[in-house]
Amino acid sequence: MKANNTSSRSRIGDAAAFRIFREYRRNSEGKLELTDVSKEEIYYLGVVSTVSVKGKALSIRFKDDFYSDQGGFNYFVAKEDLDYENFLKALNSQEKYKKWTLDEVRAFISPFLK
Repeated sequence: MKANNTSSRSRIGDAAAFRIFREYRRNSEGKLELTDVSKEEIYYLGVVSTVSVKGKALSIRFKDDFYSDQGGFNYFVAKEDLDYENFLKALNSQEKYKKWTLDEVRAFISPFLK
């Protein structure tokens, strides 16, 4: 399996995991605030939905949610390298807002590699 970073050309439909550095969390008063989570290794897994002219993935989609690139290491697998239909079925069976580690992402994707 070949991992690609953001300098590689991505296409809409490729499997991707974006590293998350900021997310909304409730503070001690119960209000949502944007929180730095860069010390945690959090990835969201989805399918590339938006690509720049130069081939850089700008956002991924999972179910009805979109996650934008926050500038960190992102992990890609071209859809041609996957049993794509079964990958999508398995991905859609995952819970919404699931946070992944990079090892979990790789373990999830590996059974679908051609």
